Amino acid sequence: MLLKFFLAIIIVGINSGFTLKAADFYPDNLPDLFWPLRDHFYDRLAGPTATKENFKSTLCEFVRVCDYISPDSIMRNNLRKDIDKYSLVRGVTPTAKIDILDALNELEETSMLLPGDFYSTRPIPGYIHTAAADDPLQEAVKLYPQGVSSFFWVARDRFYAFMAEESSPQEIRTAFCEFISVGDHVAAAPFMSKSLRNDFNEFAFKKGIKRKRKAEILGILSELEALSVYTVRPMPGYSPIKTQEEITRDALIMKTIVDYIAKQRTIVAEAKSFMGTAFGGLLTPEEVATRLKVNIRGQDAAMNTLGIIGHKIMAQIRLKQADSSWVFRPPHAFLIGKSGCGKTQSVIELCKIIGIPWIRVNAPEIVGEGFKGPTLSYNYEQLKQAGKIPPYAIVILDEAGKMGTTGVGDDAPKYGGSIMRTLLAHMDGASVKLPAKADGIEETISTHCFTYFATDACAHVPKSVDLTAETLSSYTGMPLELVNRFSQGIIKLAPHTIPSLVDILKNNASGAYNHERSFFKKLYNIDLVIEDAGLRAIADRSIADSTGARKLEELLGHILAPVYSLPAGLIAEIEGTKKIILTEKFVKAHLPPPVEKIKDEPPFGMYT
Repeated sequence: MLLKFFLAIIIVGINSGFTLKAADFYPDNLPDLFWPLRDHFYDRLAGPTATKENFKSTLCEFVRVCDYISPDSIMRNNLRKDIDKYSLVRGVTPTAKIDILDALNELEETSMLLPGDFYSTRPIPGYIHTAAADDPLQEAVKLYPQGVSSFFWVARDRFYAFMAEESSPQEIRTAFCEFISVGDHVAAAPFMSKSLRNDFNEFAFKKGIKRKRKAEILGILSELEALSVYTVRPMPGYSPIKTQEEITRDALIMKTIVDYIAKQRTIVAEAKSFMGTAFGGLLTPEEVATRLKVNIRGQDAAMNTLGIIGHKIMAQIRLKQADSSWVFRPPHAFLIGKSGCGKTQSVIELCKIIGIPWIRVNAPEIVGEGFKGPTLSYNYEQLKQAGKIPPYAIVILDEAGKMGTTGVGDDAPKYGGSIMRTLLAHMDGASVKLPAKADGIEETISTHCFTYFATDACAHVPKSVDLTAETLSSYTGMPLELVNRFSQGIIKLAPHTIPSLVDILKNNASGAYNHERSFFKKLYNIDLVIEDAGLRAIADRSIADSTGARKLEELLGHILAPVYSLPAGLIAEIEGTKKIILTEKFVKAHLPPPVEKIKDEPPFGMYT
C-alpha cells in the first residue's frame, strides 16, 4: 500500500512537470497559446473512443494550428519526440501510442507523395477536420460555421481569459493575431473576419470583460483590421519567436504603423463625433425625411422640410471639412404648432439621424450674460464632448416666443430684449465667452456653425391670422430682424387628430404602446392587444385634454396599471398563444379623469 502511495506521488510529479511546458526540447519562448492546445491534443489522443482515423485528424489539426503560432520547424522537429516521450504520461495507452506513431508515419508519407506538406498551411489534400462532439460553448456556435474544430474552442477560451486580464496594447494585438491564426485555419474557408467582432460584442461581458476595456480592445482590433489582419500571417512578418534584434526592429516598424493609424483614427473619430452620419454617406433630403417619418407620424409636410434642412447641414459640414474657407450658412428654422404635435421631438430625431450634437434650451428661462442663472453661454457648456465644444451643433430654443416676457415687472421688455439681441448675434456667428473655470481661465467659442431651431405653440395667435415673419414678430415681441434670421422660414406642424394619434400608437415602433407590447411578450410571453376602438378612446382623451402625443404614455400607464398583476380574468389562450385583449370599455373605465380646463385670464384688478 505504501509503495503504491509513493508511486502515485512520483507519477503526479512527473505528469505535472510534463503537462506544463515540456521545455526540455520545445523553445522557452513559444506563445502561451501553444500549451493549452497541446493539452487538448493529448486529451483527444487519450480519449476512450479514439481510433486510428481520429488520431490522424487530431494530428492534422494540432499541426495545422501550431504551424500558425510558431515556425513550422518546431512541429517538424519535435512532434514525434513529444509523442514518444510524453504520450504514456498523458494517459495514452501503449497500444494507442503505437497506433498514433503509425498514423504520424502515414501522414508524413502521404505528404511526401502528394503536392502539399503535412507540416504546412493545408496539411494534406482533401483533409477534413473533426469537430468536438460536445462543444462547450453552444451559445457561440451560431456565430461560426458548423463543425468547427474543437481546437478552436480551446483557443477561444484562452483568448477570452487573456483579454479579461490586465495587459498592454501590444499583448492584446499578439493575442488577437494568435487567435485569428488558429480560427482562420481550422475550417475549409476563413470565417474570423465575419465572426470575431460579433463574437466579442456579444460575449465579452459574459466572459468578464468590462465595458471600458472592451472599447479599448475593439479599438485595437480596428487597428489590426486596417493592416489586413485576416490573412495567413495576420501581420506582415508576424511570429512570436524572434531574436532580440528582430523584436526591436519590428517594434519600431509597428510603432510607426500604429502611431499613423492612431493619428488617422483620431482625425476620423473627431470628425465622426461632430458629423455622425454626414461623415459616412451623405443622406438625401428624401432619406432624412423618410427616417424622420418613422417616429414622427402625421407631419409629412413638415418632415419633408426638415429633410432638406438636415441634408443642408450634412452637406455644409462635408464642404467645411474639405475646404476651411467654405462659408457655413446655418439653415435656422422656426417650428410652430400646438402642444404635443412633435415640434421639439422632430428636431431631436433630426439630430440623431444626421449625428450632430444638440442642446435643448428653455428659452423663457434664459437670463442675460453676466447675470446669475442659465445664460446662453452656460447652455453651450452642456455641448462639451471630452472637454471640448464641437464646431457643429444644433440649439433647440423651446417656447422661443416667450423670450420677450423674461424678467420681472418694468424690467421685462428691456431684459427680454437684451437676451434676444444676444441671440441675434449668436445666430450671426459671434465669438462667445464661456463662463470662467475654477482656475479663472476663460474659453471662447464660435457659433458660426451652430444651427438654431425655435419652437413655439403660438396659442395666443388667432387662427385667422396668417403667420408670417411680420405677424410672428408682432404677436411674440421678437424683433423682426431676429425672426428673419430663421432663413428656412416658419415650419407649421399640423395639430394631431384622432386618426393621427391612433397611427402613432399602432405604428411607431419605438412608441409607448409598442414598448408595452414588447414588455409583456418578452417578460410574460403574453400578447398584449388593445382593440382599435380602445386606441381611439385613448386618442380622443388626448385631444380633449389638448396634450397631443405628449400624454399618450401617461394615459397608457393608467390603463395598464391593473394589467401588470396579470389578473386571470384578462388572460385568454387563443390557438395556443396567451393573450390579453383590452376592449374599449376596459380602456374608458381606466382612463384618468379629464384635465380641468383653466381659463387663461389676468388676475382680478391687474388693469385697474
